[in-house]
Amino acid sequence: MCQYAPKAFLTAPIWDWGVLYKQLATQVHDGTWKAESIWWGMETGIVKLAPISDKVPQKIKDLVAEKQKALMEHKMQVFADPIKGQDGKVLLAAGKSFNDRELLSMNFFIEGVQGTIPE
Repeated sequence: MCQYAPKAFLTAPIWDWGVLYKQLATQVHDGTWKAESIWWGMETGIVKLAPISDKVPQKIKDLVAEKQKALMEHKMQVFADPIKGQDGKVLLAAGKSFNDRELLSMNFFIEGVQGTIPE
């Protein structure tokens, strides 16, 4: 997308579906494939980050690399304790994290975000 907004584009998530397709095709070929929910992260190579723009300071690039490494080593979770909704109600208590089902069904804004979600 950088070519379309070179002055505004900073980075973006990238999904490399080839990683998943290769594994599934191999499983089908070997007769070992079974239907299952797949929730792969950066550590598998399916989720990547596009190159970060030169407009981003090196200090921030280093911080992004640090957080990316922590995510890949399962030492950090993006949605972790505590999280409050717009109304101040605790949606995620300290020491907890959302499970896959909760992540897939998020339909709320957090504290400080203005706006509403259409019915």
